[in-house]
Amino acid sequence: MKSNQTNSITATQRIASCVEKQDTLSSCVHHLEDRTALLRTWLVIFGRDRLSFFCQAEDVEHAIEQCLNAYPDEKVIKAMRIPDAGDNLGADERKTLLDEIASAIGMPIIEVEVVA
Repeated sequence: MKSNQTNSITATQRIASCVEKQDTLSSCVHHLEDRTALLRTWLVIFGRDRLSFFCQAEDVEHAIEQCLNAYPDEKVIKAMRIPDAGDNLGADERKTLLDEIASAIGMPIIEVEVVA
């Protein structure tokens, strides 16, 4: 259970905690482990003009945090995960998700299959 709680804390929060406690750099290094495997693609819709912000984040809170760091004066409207190539989505599930994204950004999404 404890490892799940640790995974839900963003790297920024872990480092901020170290700084707050005035830990030495060497004692904080364990917070910098490679967490790239936890990253997923996110779309955040924000601002009066419903602009799109794409990022790699561990979870929805991390995606919103990145958007607000980039555009601090804007309001977040919606955030959603974008399917990655590694997601094993069925055709119906993928279509539903892409339709939801298209609705959020106000334009159709055209999938192109790349053949090697």
